[in-house]
Amino acid sequence: MAGMLSAAQIAACKALVERTFDTTVTVKRGPTAEDAYGHKTGTPSTVGTALVGTYKPSASQLATYAEIIGSQKALMIRFSDSTDIRQGDTITHQSKDWTVHAVKPDESYVFAQNALMTTTG
Repeated sequence: MAGMLSAAQIAACKALVERTFDTTVTVKRGPTAEDAYGHKTGTPSTVGTALVGTYKPSASQLATYAEIIGSQKALMIRFSDSTDIRQGDTITHQSKDWTVHAVKPDESYVFAQNALMTTTG
């Protein structure tokens, strides 16, 4: 079928994108415990580190996620689809803790995952 990428072409594109990842971050998850009122309690635990790329959100992304961002600082994060980063995770980047918010890709082919992350610091 014309216009379709082969598995080898997709792998080559993913490898090209992953070479742009230049920042190592710490990934934390949790806490998973809840108190009697349903509030999460405890301290997130470190899952590991990940090699990522960060970039400033575009004007349209800022507008789309304005309700999430509010008065917080926001960055976009790009990472390999084999990297274990999930919505709600805490990313330590530039000595600050950032909260990951899921962003769904618009493209037909996805060579990396992208997510919004915010911090109050």
